[in-house]
Amino acid sequence: MSNYLTLFVEIILPLPIRGSFTYRIPQDLIGKAEIGRRAVVQFGKSKIYSGIILNIHDKIPEKYEVKYILDVIDDEPIVNIKQLEFWKWISEYYMCNLGDVMQAALPSAMKLSSETLISIHPDFDGDITDLNPKELIIANACSDNENVKISDIGKLLEVQKVMPIIKNLIQKKVIQVIELLTDNYKPKIIKYIRLAQQYQNSEFLLKELLDKLSNSQRTYKQMMFLMNFLRLSNGNINESIEEKLLYENPEISKSSLKTLIEKEVLEMHEQVVSRLDSSVLSSMLVENIQYSEAQKNAINDIDHHLTEKSTSLLFGVTGSGKTEIYIHFIQKAIQKGEQVLFLLPEIALTSQIVNRLRSFFGSKVGVYHSKFNEFEKVEIWNAVQNKKKGILNQYSIILGARSSIFLPFSNLGLIIIDEEHDVSYKQFDPSPRYHARDSALLLAQMHGAKTILGSATPSVESYYQAKHNKYGLHVLSERFGNAVLPEVIVVDLKEQQRNKLMKSHYSSVLMKHIAEALERKEQVILFQNRRGFSSRIECEDCHYTIPCKSCDVTMTYHKKSSILKCHYCGYSVEIPKQCPVCGSIKLSSKGFGTEKIESDLEIYFPEARIVRMDYDTTRSKNSYQQIIHDFENHKVDILIGTQMVTKGLDFDSVSVVGIISADNLINFPDFRAFERSYQLMAQVSGRAGRKDIPGKVIIQSYNPSHIVLNLVKENLYDEMFRLQTDERNKFSYPPFVRMIKISVKHVDFQVVNKAASTLAKMIEKSTLLKVIGPEFPLIGRIKNMYIKDIIIKLPKSQRQVLLKNIINATIEQFEAIQDYKSCRISKDVDPY
Repeated sequence: MSNYLTLFVEIILPLPIRGSFTYRIPQDLIGKAEIGRRAVVQFGKSKIYSGIILNIHDKIPEKYEVKYILDVIDDEPIVNIKQLEFWKWISEYYMCNLGDVMQAALPSAMKLSSETLISIHPDFDGDITDLNPKELIIANACSDNENVKISDIGKLLEVQKVMPIIKNLIQKKVIQVIELLTDNYKPKIIKYIRLAQQYQNSEFLLKELLDKLSNSQRTYKQMMFLMNFLRLSNGNINESIEEKLLYENPEISKSSLKTLIEKEVLEMHEQVVSRLDSSVLSSMLVENIQYSEAQKNAINDIDHHLTEKSTSLLFGVTGSGKTEIYIHFIQKAIQKGEQVLFLLPEIALTSQIVNRLRSFFGSKVGVYHSKFNEFEKVEIWNAVQNKKKGILNQYSIILGARSSIFLPFSNLGLIIIDEEHDVSYKQFDPSPRYHARDSALLLAQMHGAKTILGSATPSVESYYQAKHNKYGLHVLSERFGNAVLPEVIVVDLKEQQRNKLMKSHYSSVLMKHIAEALERKEQVILFQNRRGFSSRIECEDCHYTIPCKSCDVTMTYHKKSSILKCHYCGYSVEIPKQCPVCGSIKLSSKGFGTEKIESDLEIYFPEARIVRMDYDTTRSKNSYQQIIHDFENHKVDILIGTQMVTKGLDFDSVSVVGIISADNLINFPDFRAFERSYQLMAQVSGRAGRKDIPGKVIIQSYNPSHIVLNLVKENLYDEMFRLQTDERNKFSYPPFVRMIKISVKHVDFQVVNKAASTLAKMIEKSTLLKVIGPEFPLIGRIKNMYIKDIIIKLPKSQRQVLLKNIINATIEQFEAIQDYKSCRISKDVDPY
């Protein structure tokens, strides 16, 4: 009888497939397999992946034969138990696969999958007589190199479809296919040069050596190299100098270094260094912050609320000093040895807040967002998981965008969610379509941590929870330092046009205030929620607009790159010289975006320094920080931007804010349009008039009496909230119900119509709930896929988990129907 223990593991793989996968642990790996470590497994016929061990058990699967895990990568878990519980909650609540969550949570460098390579078949005898020219090229490439990538074969042959050729070579036993798993993460290593030990111990020997080297023409370059080394080390003979610094002098050569190392005069050593900024020192003390009476009251209130509840909402008008209050609670948490997560909705906000926090907490502050490369993300991951040995940074405070909720916190004590109302906290595509604010509240609950939500315009849901005593609530209604809220002026564009006072898209009121601000050396922010030069190119004769070939949208004109571009699929074309339909050369641009505003203002204010901040100008890693830094340092007079400029940025010298087209916000077809337009306009208005400079906000509209504009003008958030909750209660919208959107996608219009109707009826029958739709969304075709949406409203009184399970089971039944197997189904919980 065998004494071997038979154990199995459940593995999460980064694949869009339901559930986990069972593998057997070989005897030699039983001691290494541990929950949270990565295991290497074969999936399918040949593909190899690294997956996360979710569970270990001894239950033998009965219906199939299990494969063995091939290896365990990590010496200790890279994902902790609380994280795995959090992943499972995300998967269940947002109705997505665990693999989708893993894909979103782990940095790419931590997710290993094999690459398909080809090599010469061991039984190939070298006979090439029956190979065609393309097959011969592949055989020669494999002979010259041990392993060749499939992607390289395509480039070599200059063809796209290489698999039929490779398949023929496999059948002829000329080549074989292999899968190779490689770990792409490499630590950053810097080479340093130092004096050999004997010269570090004796200045006399070093002087003697220099004299010897200087006496010979043959060793002159070596002497120069050594002198350069001593100059850079400031005469400190124990110093190590980074190798690349030695070559900044053009007279210094690498051959001299090689010779000096061979003579055992110099030594080279390597050091693993962090890719992250760890040199930041704190310059201020939290204890020295001068809090106003209103801030002190807020701190006391929140302290009291957090003893009774896990969450508190800080509702503070723009400029009321919320950041200083956050700093107080961060200090309190780290004094208890706890970790802090500070969430922000946009990368654009991080540079200002990072500088504020680092001035108090120095190198304890880490940053995590999508602009970091994958190696940097791995190092931040390790720095948060501070039990890992030998890491170069350890962070107590992480400041990040939505993906930072997935970091491996082990002792999380506080989560701060600033600008909690912001739509950027919602992930729309791809799956998991999670909301970082709502997920962070659950994460805090799992860790027994406290949460502070902060906003000048709270979401209806959060304010509703606070009003119903689920959250603590404190209202800061005055700006810090007695600064006054800006004056809001609503301009009637119809009247301006009637009186011929418009310059392009700008009213005389806006132009006057911009000119006066520039004259006073003050700054201006202009908000337009559309990028590009114009929204479309239109034929003046037949009114044809040029559509995207893959989406049901007209393409946006970008003047600087002189292209028409689809903002949904990225397809772009050059602007035609004549109308494709009628041949007319009368093509004109209609509508306008941030690029057009920039172009106009360069004409109207030629002396002004103008910068645009939108998706097109902030693609590089540090572009956000550079624009904000330049604006803070008065290198920019006018900042034009999309939603990025509305969020939490704090500038001392902004006296004028212009909202170019308020109607685009108000008239958006969405049940949240009223709330979101109020929030956006109130937020961008809040950028004006900080400290001693009074601010003015100019809102341009063709409907100046619209109720939202009046509410923004009078700063009546509570009235906006009352109107919205009354309406949503009447028509069953959040926060009174939960919503799920099921999208059916297919390349065939008829198929998507029929499939969506079938699925809607099946869901209605299985859940006994009224289903809305199916209906085409605002954009009914994206990337050649037609889309139909089904909306399900789940009453809060009913069991959410049970209903979601029924919906999932119904979708599985639908996907099993032969006619609809080619349809794509996506599920979005809390979709808007």
